[in-house]
Parts: sequence; structure tokens; C-alpha cells
Amino acid sequence: MSEAKTSSPEYRQFLNNAGPAKWALRNAYWEPASRSRFGRRVGYTGTGQANLGQGFTQQTSAFVQSNWQARLTYQLDGGRLIAPSQQKANLKATNEEIDNEGVLLRFNITNQYLIAAASAAQVAVSAPAGGTEPEFPSVWPKPASTWARVL
Repeated sequence: MSEAKTSSPEYRQFLNNAGPAKWALRNAYWEPASRSRFGRRVGYTGTGQANLGQGFTQQTSAFVQSNWQARLTYQLDGGRLIAPSQQKANLKATNEEIDNEGVLLRFNITNQYLIAAASAAQVAVSAPAGGTEPEFPSVWPKPASTWARVL
């Protein structure tokens, strides 16, 4: 059965769906509802003269400025609340598909075995006994040699 599972393309296709489903569930739990942003600005203006117009100037001193900003946003919506349960259901459905494909694979192997066993038994029953011509059931067409004797 393990050889059939490793060589069946249908089973492996369903098996390949398990990895993305597991990652989707992990991502649903780790998707943050809040976001934070921090910023900082620093500026420097050197010494010089300010021209006020009509020949008036004024000496300016050096100026250092800094600006800090922190922002925290929180978003709560229905999609984020039910995302983990949706992904759990998706993972469960994927696992059930894998199990179902395993049962179907077992059924196909059993069916092929029974067909082969029935064919072998049929050949054993219809084998000629002691070199005589085999007896055909009445539902099977008779060979041409038998029809030639009847006519």
C-alpha cells in the first residue's frame, strides 16, 4: 500500500495540498490586528543672516530640531476574527480529502486483485482435462470446429 501511495499521482496531488493548508492556518493566527509605526526626524539649520527685505537683515543662530512620531492603529473586523476557524476547517477538509483518496486507492488495488484472481480461477476451470477439447458453457459461442460437426 505504501508503494501505491508513493507512485499514485492522484494521491500525491492531494498530499501536496496539506503543506499550504497548514501554512494558511499558521498565518491566520499570526496576522496581527494592530499595526505600529515609529518615525523620527532630525534637522539642523546653521548660522547665517535672514533677509527681511528693504535692506534689513538679522543674524540667525544655529537651530537643531527633532521630531518623534509614534502611531498605533488597531483594526478589528470580522474577517480577522474568523480567519483561524476558516483555515482550521480548510485544513480538516484537506486531511479528509487525503484520507478519502487513500480509501479510494485501497479500493482500486483490491478491485484489481480480485479481477486478476477471478481471471486466474476462470482459466483454471476452463483448462482441458487430459488433452480433450474444453467444454464451453452454453452462453459462450461454440468454436468453429464444433459448428462444422453440427452441420
